[in-house]
Amino acid sequence: MDNLRVMISRVIDSDTDDLMQLLALADLDAKEDLAGLDVSRQNLQQADLSGADLSGANLSGANLSGANLSGADLSRAFLSGANLSGAYLLQAQIDTARGDINTQLPEGLIQPTHWPYDPDGETKNRKATA
Repeated sequence: MDNLRVMISRVIDSDTDDLMQLLALADLDAKEDLAGLDVSRQNLQQADLSGADLSGANLSGANLSGANLSGADLSRAFLSGANLSGAYLLQAQIDTARGDINTQLPEGLIQPTHWPYDPDGETKNRKATA
């Protein structure tokens, strides 16, 4: 219990809003402790999340530009509106995630056919552009 109080105190007393720094202050490992968490709209630019378990995490609107996501598990992760430009990851990882037309992908990667993702679990039809 004392360890928890110390951890909470370090996080509250910090003067940062950088998620990676807050995780370090809380003695949490970003590569192990982000599965299923809501980290939407967080700045994870240039973060080393290689091999991280991000399955089911809400990364909507997060800035992941330049992040190292090689080997990260993005299955069922919500990427709607996330910025992944310049991030290091593979098409196979994107294919297991959920995103939309506002998700910015690195050059050379494409939106999977099941995007845009509808939170009700259905794929919405894309409108053809002329």
